[in-house]
Amino acid sequence: MMRQLRLIAQNYTIATAVDVTVILHPDLVFDEAGYQATNRLVKEVGNAAKETDLTFRYKAKDVKKKISKQSIPFQVQISYTLKSGMRCLRVLSKSHEVTQDRKQMEDGINVAVVGVATVQSTAVMACQGKTKEAQAHIRSVQKMMKRGAKEGMQLEEQLAFRKESESLRMELRKAAVEDDISRRSDQRTKIFTSNKTTSSNMYHGSSAPLKMKKMKSRQVDNDLVVQQYLNYQS
Repeated sequence: MMRQLRLIAQNYTIATAVDVTVILHPDLVFDEAGYQATNRLVKEVGNAAKETDLTFRYKAKDVKKKISKQSIPFQVQISYTLKSGMRCLRVLSKSHEVTQDRKQMEDGINVAVVGVATVQSTAVMACQGKTKEAQAHIRSVQKMMKRGAKEGMQLEEQLAFRKESESLRMELRKAAVEDDISRRSDQRTKIFTSNKTTSSNMYHGSSAPLKMKKMKSRQVDNDLVVQQYLNYQS
């Protein structure tokens, strides 16, 4: 009970009624289950907590056509309501360089971001009953990480990915042999469902500045937690 109260205190709600709109370049389309293959995607998030992470997959609109541009713009529009009741809109825009060199892309891989995106998309496939497709997806990403992770931080994040995704990969192996969505065990359902909303802070190396910052932010007043527990008991 104490641990659960501490986790709730750490992962507090930041905003409510959150809607996220992601806009891609016209040469790209989203590759998300349940969404049309367009360059604009709107996702209703609802409540956003401190550790809420969203990931999106996209691909070339025409796989036979090479993108000739040196960089491609992306835009994210986030509308949300603060605790005070104020309705806000935040717009984030950024351009990323384009490369046709697979090795260059893999060498510069952000293992933590790719890791959480892979686990989330794999869990979505598994919840839909596409266990073999999900297993193939996570295996292909593991191979890509093995080829691209060379630096110390990348290797740390690769190890974190393997550790955090172990239960999901194990359950996928079992489900690939025998799986019935209507008769799934509570344990299997829990693993697949919880990994759909996994947080990126689990996939950063132990020495990563972001993870160190998050670890410091998790230090809470023990007296406050004890008081919360006592109040709950009463």
